[in-house]
This record gives sequence, C-alpha cells and structure tokens, in this order.
Amino acid sequence: MANISVVLASYNGEKYIQKQIESIMVQLDKDDELIVSDDGSKDSTKEIVKRLSENDSRIKLIDGPQKGYNKNFENAIINTKNEYIFISDQDDEWMPNKVSKVINNFTLGVDCIRHDCLVVNDKGDVIIESYLKERKANTSYRKNIYKNTFTGCCMAVRREWLMKLLPLPEDLYYDAWIGILSCKFKNVKIIDDKLIKWCRHEGTQTSLKRNSILWGIKFRLKLLKMLRRKIKTL
Repeated sequence: MANISVVLASYNGEKYIQKQIESIMVQLDKDDELIVSDDGSKDSTKEIVKRLSENDSRIKLIDGPQKGYNKNFENAIINTKNEYIFISDQDDEWMPNKVSKVINNFTLGVDCIRHDCLVVNDKGDVIIESYLKERKANTSYRKNIYKNTFTGCCMAVRREWLMKLLPLPEDLYYDAWIGILSCKFKNVKIIDDKLIKWCRHEGTQTSLKRNSILWGIKFRLKLLKMLRRKIKTL
C-alpha cells in the first residue's frame, strides 16, 4: 500500500477546515499522515485541528513560520515522511475516490499529477463544471510559463522530487513553480476526473479574476529569472 502525506496550510479557516479534514482522513490508511501547518490563526482553526488530532494520531499540527502562504506550505512539506505528497487547501472538500484515483496513476511511473475539480462557492453551488477545461491544462513547460495551468489543491507529487524543488519562492505561485519544473524534468500526468470541490470565497488566497497585463509581464519575467537559477541546480 502506498504511503501518503497530505500537506495543509491553514490560516483562519474555522468555517471550513473540519469538513475538509474529515473528507481527507476517511481515505487515508493507518500509516498515512496529514500535516497541518497553522500560520498563526486568530480564530478557532488551530483549536479545531488540535481537537481532531487528539482523536486521530495521523493528524499532526505544527506551527507555521508566519512568512506567507508559500512558506507555510513549505513548512508542512519538510515535516512529511511518506512517498507521495498530496497538497490540500483548508476550505475544499475531497471526493471519496480522490486518493485511489491518484495513487493508481502514480503506479504508472508518474512523478507529478494534476487532476480536475468542480469550482464551488461558499454555499456549495457549482460555478465552474471543469477547471481543467477552463484553464486549458497541459504539460508543456513553455505554455505553463506563459499561462500557468497548475492548481496546488489539485496536485500530488512524489516526495523525493518535491524536496528538490525547495525552497519555494516567497513571491511566486508555489503551484506554478512545482508544475513548471515538473513539466521540464519529470513525467507529469493530467487526470480528467473531478476529485475535489474547490471552494472560492472572499477569504481564499487565490482568485479566479485575471490580473492586469503589466502584472502578468512582471510576474513572468521574475518567474523566468528564478527558473533559470533553479534549473542550474537540478
């Protein structure tokens, strides 16, 4: 049986996090783990996770570095122990077949997986039927630099490879970083199955809105510069 580590970066997620954790834990085996890195929540998020961890030793709560979203995820990643790392947001909901579908694809020699999802609002209403099609997801290194089609909460990566991609840049999208470098060096698989309900609401870190053209140019120039530096080390 595959050994799985789920990483979840939490911050002020009291409204959603218990439901998300419950949707994850029912799919994990006894040797799997959920690492929750809490970045100084001001609400009851940390207390909720602590209570759940007291009843399930597979849930591990750690303090985040309070240096932003990427570094909080990185903190969770470096505290994992298992072969396959699943990335999770705090406010989504996993479909019951997510783990089995993803692991079945890892057995085919895949290093990084990106699957589809339903996009829902905070009431659970579906607002996008397929984010995979919305983003025109692909595994091209160059195309993803121009337009990133990777979404962190829809990704799973072999730990050995993911550790080589650390540290995560503080001011770039971590999922673009992982996805683009995986496209260049590793075997990336896109799964058409919708394996989570991805919740978009006012408190989410990422937005469905498009950024300005000027912002996009600056972002890509910075991304290219950092990718060139990283590629030399891989």
